[in-house]
Amino acid sequence: MTDAGSYHVVVTNAYGSATSNAAVLEVAEGGGGGGGGGGCGYTTPPEQLLLIGWGVLLLCHFLQRLQRAPVRPLQPRPEAA
Repeated sequence: MTDAGSYHVVVTNAYGSATSNAAVLEVAEGGGGGGGGGGCGYTTPPEQLLLIGWGVLLLCHFLQRLQRAPVRPLQPRPEAA
């Protein structure tokens, strides 16, 4: 069994859902992890996954603020005299 593949984050709330772009996770053969990062065998840096998660959270926060913003009707401009 391997955890390699494409992953994405889906965040859902009362206002809808947002999906991140895919992050590809590769597993090195033999689990030796020749990448110099402790030998766990994963080549997708955890920082990238963390940034994707923060990006999705910020997007959801922005969309939530848009839903709450009051919509004001346009006011006609006064005619110049």
